[in-house]
Amino acid sequence: MLIRHGSCTAMASGGAACAPLSSVSLILLTRRKDCAMAIRISSTETFRNIACSAALLASLAGTTLAQPSTSPEADGSQAQVQPGTTQKDENVRQIQNEVETKTNDQASEKQTRVREDAVEALQKAQHALVALDKGNADEALASVEQAIGKLQVILAISPDLALAPVGVEMTQLDVLATPAEIRSAIEDVQVQLRKGRVQEARHLLSMLGSEVVITETDLPLATFPEALASVAPLISAGKLDTARAQLAEALSTMVVLNHVIPLPLLRADILLEYAGELAAVSSRTDEQNKELELLFDSIDEQLEMARLLGYGTKEDFKEFEKEMKSIREKSRNGKSSEGLVDRIRNKIAHVRESIFK
Repeated sequence: MLIRHGSCTAMASGGAACAPLSSVSLILLTRRKDCAMAIRISSTETFRNIACSAALLASLAGTTLAQPSTSPEADGSQAQVQPGTTQKDENVRQIQNEVETKTNDQASEKQTRVREDAVEALQKAQHALVALDKGNADEALASVEQAIGKLQVILAISPDLALAPVGVEMTQLDVLATPAEIRSAIEDVQVQLRKGRVQEARHLLSMLGSEVVITETDLPLATFPEALASVAPLISAGKLDTARAQLAEALSTMVVLNHVIPLPLLRADILLEYAGELAAVSSRTDEQNKELELLFDSIDEQLEMARLLGYGTKEDFKEFEKEMKSIREKSRNGKSSEGLVDRIRNKIAHVRESIFK
């Protein structure tokens, strides 16, 4: 079982730093060099793109994930495999491209909420702390006053605003394993706990995830401006050590919100979209029916991974299982149906939204 973890941090008008993705195996240490994280920074936004291949969906090895044709005769219009690659490579790449697009879209939506004026106020406060470290009272006081001024403008424009977003970080943890391997790892955790080896169990458990986490850092407008205002007179009075301590405490009160995107549920939804389009094709060929069954198998596998990793309740997965049985039955023997997967996709979307928050 292979674990992949990566992170990327971005702040409007500030810098962006990314740690390279690395891979660690629960069974043996494995280094992968095919993972990278790319950053593109423009004058108006920071765009983060995790460029790392997804878990290979082995059951898709023989499935062509092009838009399904509307008739058997149109089969030749499906996506062409690039020279030097296999259909399996193309399928994995296509799925991962969609995963990246959807996760980047959600991260970008959070990034657009970052307030430049709040970021500038935070940077001024941080600059004041550096100045206090150097014993430069005049520079520290000027920076604090500038920060207070920017915060006052924010509150004057948006008096009901409680939290001002100042940064977004996106991290990815992905377990490259089969459901059977995940079950085995969970059993290992339980064994370690029974033996009283809590730290060993904790280490194993911390890697049992498949998700992208978008972390939003917010400036608390109910307390931060007042904290800065209390620092200014201390600096004026020459009480630099006290001012520094209070400013450092104020800077440590940022509010951190984590928004989780469960990758197995996201992949299941993408596969369901393909399956729904193929299931709607009338007079499917035998090959198309095989492709549809492989898609269903892959969806079941992703939903099972989501269940094992705890991305939803028992009731959620009972509903998913029931829906998948119904979908298979309604598409059996070449039967076609419009909107076949709409119901389960809506259910998955509801679970994903409840987790993302």
